[in-house]
Amino acid sequence: MNAIVEKNCTGSYLKIENKYYYVCNQSIISSYTSGQAISVSYEVLEGCAGMTTPDCYLNFNYESIIEIKEII
Repeated sequence: MNAIVEKNCTGSYLKIENKYYYVCNQSIISSYTSGQAISVSYEVLEGCAGMTTPDCYLNFNYESIIEIKEII
């Protein structure tokens, strides 16, 4: 397991090596819950076309945006 799923009102993230990464293709982890450990391969992106406005005013900092390529 190399990642922990983190979901909140701002979106879905993966915690990898104590850093959070915004998941652009969030639907791929929709069946996972916060705190669940998973193994993934991913690619760091420059931006995310599907990024939406958060449902809340929580300021959640993340390292960068990623796209999950595969859940192993």
